[in-house]
Amino acid sequence: NLFSYYNDQGWITAFKSENQKYFDAVLTNKRLEQYEKEESNREKAIPQRRILKKFDFLDSSDTESPKNPYLLDGFFLLQLFCIEDPLNLSVADISGKNLNQIKEDDMALFENLVDINANENCLNFESFRHFTNVQKLALACNNIKTIRVKHEDFLNLLSLDLSFNNLTPIDVAHLGILKNLKCLKLTGNNLTFLPDTFSKLYVFTKENKKIVSEKFQSLEELFLDHNQLKEEDSFDVLSVLKKLKRLYLNQNNITSIPNLKIYRKNHVYQEFNKSYHKRKTASEESSKKLQSNQKNFSRVQIKRVHC
Repeated sequence: NLFSYYNDQGWITAFKSENQKYFDAVLTNKRLEQYEKEESNREKAIPQRRILKKFDFLDSSDTESPKNPYLLDGFFLLQLFCIEDPLNLSVADISGKNLNQIKEDDMALFENLVDINANENCLNFESFRHFTNVQKLALACNNIKTIRVKHEDFLNLLSLDLSFNNLTPIDVAHLGILKNLKCLKLTGNNLTFLPDTFSKLYVFTKENKKIVSEKFQSLEELFLDHNQLKEEDSFDVLSVLKKLKRLYLNQNNITSIPNLKIYRKNHVYQEFNKSYHKRKTASEESSKKLQSNQKNFSRVQIKRVHC
């Protein structure tokens, strides 16, 4: 009975394999014989070391050092999504898994992965650059504090969510070199201003040639809500984004919208109305009074202590 059981299992495996070939052939509109021949030629063309590398992360020996239980590697993804081939994964939701480290070499094997939701972990942005074809990446609530990115990274990235992290204005400006990025979410990062470098030109080297390029050259949608931005440090910088269509600035310290004027063809300056200047003068005077009252109160306390 045991012998017949294994025979049946082997037959089922072979039957599934043949059916899969037929299914793939139908999808490509080719005859089965032609598909098998092309598939065989394609496998021969791949170097043997590449085939071995594709699954070497599945081999884990007991003699290795203890594995980090919160490591994002190839085995974790295969096991989580119940697949055998990294190429079969196109969408991955790994949010809330407490992941804190990425095995970057494994990630290059998931060539068809285009959509990653990695919210609520502790992963850095740069580690995802080996997902070469990723188009949508969500990294909200990952305690990201710095951004390091190169011109050749994330060439296919269209949408990036970095909400509720701890980014600085300078880090946000570094994201401008992602030339194909269309949607950027920076909600809840406690940003107090946008630096001049946010929209300035940058220089990179390609084939020993220096090339000057615009930042955020494809950006269409920008989320800056729930920050600490003020009108003095925002609108003139944002006005340079040529393709921007949708801008979200709710829940900031913005009380008025200035008039933007261009001079010398490419320079933008802000012009505020009289009501804005009155509010600003009144707020400055009230802050000065508050500071003087605090100083007087501290002096009175010191005198009482001496008495």
